[in-house]
Amino acid sequence: MKKQLIFLSILATITACNDYLDVQPKGVVIPKTIEDYDLLLNGNAYSIHSIDNAEILGFTGNDFEFSEELSLDTNNPDYQNFQLYSYGDLRFYNPSTTVPAWDAAYENIYIYNKIINEVDAAQDAVGYKAQDKIRVKAEAQYFRALDYFYLVNTFAKHYSQKNADTPGVPLVREADITQKIGSRNTVGEVYEFILNNLEEAIPNLPNNKIGKARPDKAAGYALLARIYLYKSDFEKALNAANKALEIKGELADYVEAENISTAYESQQYSSRFFGGSSGTYTNPSKDLKSIIDTVNDTRYSKFFTFYPGYGVYSPFVFYHNQLPSVGEMYVTRAEANAHLGKNEEAIKDLNQLGEKRIINYQPLMASDFSNQSELLKYILNERRKEIYFTLTQVFDVKRRNLIPGLEQSITHEYGGVKYTATPNSGKLVLPIPASVLKYHPDWQQN
Repeated sequence: MKKQLIFLSILATITACNDYLDVQPKGVVIPKTIEDYDLLLNGNAYSIHSIDNAEILGFTGNDFEFSEELSLDTNNPDYQNFQLYSYGDLRFYNPSTTVPAWDAAYENIYIYNKIINEVDAAQDAVGYKAQDKIRVKAEAQYFRALDYFYLVNTFAKHYSQKNADTPGVPLVREADITQKIGSRNTVGEVYEFILNNLEEAIPNLPNNKIGKARPDKAAGYALLARIYLYKSDFEKALNAANKALEIKGELADYVEAENISTAYESQQYSSRFFGGSSGTYTNPSKDLKSIIDTVNDTRYSKFFTFYPGYGVYSPFVFYHNQLPSVGEMYVTRAEANAHLGKNEEAIKDLNQLGEKRIINYQPLMASDFSNQSELLKYILNERRKEIYFTLTQVFDVKRRNLIPGLEQSITHEYGGVKYTATPNSGKLVLPIPASVLKYHPDWQQN
């Protein structure tokens, strides 16, 4: 039986320490063999395969909302979920309170850096070959890219040529708690780092993943397609999506599926969970329901259930996965083709997806769209319906607000009061936590 490697708390923790983004590891971490480094990637339900940023993304975006049936302490600034929901001025204001979306990501990055920096010199282990060092390093690069993707899109402006030189998040490349962290790297630098990680990792990822929460080549290409789409590099997004779909491209039929959770899971290239959620973000918003057929679209009718006293929620058989799915690749390819003027190809993908998702689906035709903007709006709505469990909708709103004609405000409402983030308000860029800024008072706040 394969042993389980246990460290004296391998994860880093957020404390008042030197200048390493207030991160220092607890206990002693001494991986030596290839197997040791491989097992570091296994994690558990609340470690490197989970990030506690679900509420932060869910309540900032517009796919989910607080049920009016819940009684909320709206006047308490330490009830951060409502601060997020209302775009309050006291988001992450308390220097004594850590913010998982920042802290847990850098905890993970510490582990990935340790693997990337050290695995080449790891000792041999029974059942492992030299090639496994290359694979383990590539998997760590993949996950490091993922954490930086969520960090830069949460705590910085969305990438564009204009925003490329604006403050992003600090890039930490070494597993060294004594290093000094200078200024925030730019958004452009972070995106370049993410893409370099993925481009280098993909050739060395396995053809078949070794576990549910581990990446393979298809997962690598799928994440690469997402990053290039967010960078508005549509040719490269299209190329990467095609490569992912060539490896794994069969759409599950949600309409005919008897077990929808099994069908949903079959669409995932790999798994990375959101942890620490209270569950309140799974109440679908009125805005989401306004664009989805709640009767015939199985992405609603088979995924949400009404619970008296709480509202409408997704049952716990579904997990909110940060990673791309086959369905996401279809809408990514459709959007990339539309931006490139290949409307027929875009509509073909939309129809293939619609047939597997909507009861009595009526195929789209080019004549259904009066202009390119209308087609793109339709695709972005389809993207929203297909991938709301990734909680990336707030990122999609940020990027569409950079495209003339596609701008979108987000309005939340609770207790008869409305809270709005307009396209130019900056409210969708989360502030750097006060618990971080107290160690870096020279950093520019968002």
